[in-house]
Amino acid sequence: MHTFDLDGDVRIEFFVRDELPPPAADQAERVMKRLETFVRQGVVSGLTTDEWESKTPVGGGDPAVRDRYLAFAEWALDSEFELTPFFAVRTCYSPECGGWDDWLVLPAMCLAVYVDDTPQVVYPHRSDSESTTVEEGIAQLERTLLDTAGQSTASAD
Repeated sequence: MHTFDLDGDVRIEFFVRDELPPPAADQAERVMKRLETFVRQGVVSGLTTDEWESKTPVGGGDPAVRDRYLAFAEWALDSEFELTPFFAVRTCYSPECGGWDDWLVLPAMCLAVYVDDTPQVVYPHRSDSESTTVEEGIAQLERTLLDTAGQSTASAD
């Protein structure tokens, strides 16, 4: 389990693929409701959500997605975690260019937690011994935020 310090201005970013099958879309909706509970309770100062495609070309894709991934990768390196297999660079055939190219494959959901604009944790991630999903990360975050705030929460359905 990852421990982190949430003493300061806590902000959350939630990313979700723009196209998900119904079960995954339902899961993403449940995650959003849980995150919105943090905002309503005042334990986080901000929540932003963004959609991203399932993959983006490494050499010419959306620069905002590339920069976000690089920031997440830097956090993982500094924190001794890994983002693979959730984020992965794969060689894929591209009809647009008529050949093979490297693509960054993005997870269906991703959650980043910042304190005073410094990344504290990114989900999903893995350590040598275990992987931590977005939902497991939210459970850890609930325990930490609510312990810090001295509050309790009802589970969002």
